[in-house]
Amino acid sequence: MEYDEFLKTFIPEKDAIYIYALCKPNDDNYIRYVGKSKVIISRIKKHLETSRIGNSEAHKNNWLRQIKKDELKPNVIIIEKCNIDNWAERETYWIAYYRELFPDLTNLAKGGEGGGRKLYQREIDAIIKRNTGKKFSPETIQKLIDSHAGKYFQKKQKKICLSLKIIDIRIEQKSRF
Repeated sequence: MEYDEFLKTFIPEKDAIYIYALCKPNDDNYIRYVGKSKVIISRIKKHLETSRIGNSEAHKNNWLRQIKKDELKPNVIIIEKCNIDNWAERETYWIAYYRELFPDLTNLAKGGEGGGRKLYQREIDAIIKRNTGKKFSPETIQKLIDSHAGKYFQKKQKKICLSLKIIDIRIEQKSRF
């Protein structure tokens, strides 16, 4: 469905999490990116905003900038409606499925992480600068610890947390999955 038409006609359901695709302009059958969102319209707008900034080197953003130069917008389709219990597994499934069909799929991550792209050094530096000297409540610190329990950390993510002295990260050798 064309981008503008999608924004006008889509009505989200309460508590639904959507797996969606950004497709080549005027071609719903050629998928370039698969994502998930509960607030899908604002998420799709955010993709376009992020690509316009011009400082993100992500493959998806390069693709979106290119079609913007041609004065086009991506088509949008809903692949599946999910819930809080199954969205991660379904997003991972759909990314793998479409990666087989479309080798130029722009997803960097395998899905199911609720994010997952690598941070560039300038992004890490900006996060550190923005948060250096902030005082975090014990509740916030505990939430950060809980959200990272059992996960592997990329060196850059570890560097951010250690430089902010938020938590003492211990990289576990086994994932909890």
